[in-house]
Amino acid sequence: MTHPSGLILPESRLSDLMREHPHTIPVFLRHHMVCVGCWMSKFDTVADAVWNYGLDMETFLRELNQSAQSIPPQGTD
Repeated sequence: MTHPSGLILPESRLSDLMREHPHTIPVFLRHHMVCVGCWMSKFDTVADAVWNYGLDMETFLRELNQSAQSIPPQGTD
């Protein structure tokens, strides 16, 4: 889930993030992350994924948020 401000945070759960902002999926794929379709995405957060893949948190969050802000959220009915 994204923060009320609309920002994706380290504690955002991956499954919620990809459901609400499917256009962020290419960011994961660009980093060769298998989070898309992984059963652990129901439990893992952005922070977990960044740690697991050895990415820079600030850079990855910036990419996700830029992607998320480019298109309105989906599936939040």
